[in-house]
Amino acid sequence: MWEDMKGDKRAEKIKKSFDERTYQKGSDYFKEGRVIDLVVDRNRVMGQVVGRSDRPYNVTLVWGKHIRSSCSCPVGDMCKHGAAVALAFISDDIERIDLERARKAIGRLDEKEAKGVLSDCMALEPQLALLLPIGNDGSRVERALDRLDKSIACEIWFGLPRSLYDGVDLIIRSAGRWVEKGRTWIECG
Repeated sequence: MWEDMKGDKRAEKIKKSFDERTYQKGSDYFKEGRVIDLVVDRNRVMGQVVGRSDRPYNVTLVWGKHIRSSCSCPVGDMCKHGAAVALAFISDDIERIDLERARKAIGRLDEKEAKGVLSDCMALEPQLALLLPIGNDGSRVERALDRLDKSIACEIWFGLPRSLYDGVDLIIRSAGRWVEKGRTWIECG
């Protein structure tokens, strides 16, 4: 939906979605370069915004018929941090990670490369070992994927580094596809 809109219309949609004061503060935060770690996953945008807290605030923005944002700040939703992420999203000046492109890149990996990536990710996030089935018990892997996915969803609000979340998220999705195809990873490396 956002891809169909031109830059001016996107900016106008953001301005209409947030109240005037919130939009202005978000615009200031964006212009001050406070938006970091911008990640795009189809119509969902995730980013961190450096505010007054010791830690950056985690923001998730959903771009559909209406813009919705949630944030780890005390306001919680449709805050200045959300406005800043929305403005960063439509800007060409902010570097971002496109998860769809990353998923396609993972899909092109051969088995040896995929094992290497999984092994590297396990070094950063040992819970990924739960993804490794001992046999062909797909239900065990699915439960492990579900636990890990829920764990990451909770941890993202409590300071898990965005780069680690994105890497683990990609591996979770890829592992899920391998399970769907009946493949298993018995050993890594």
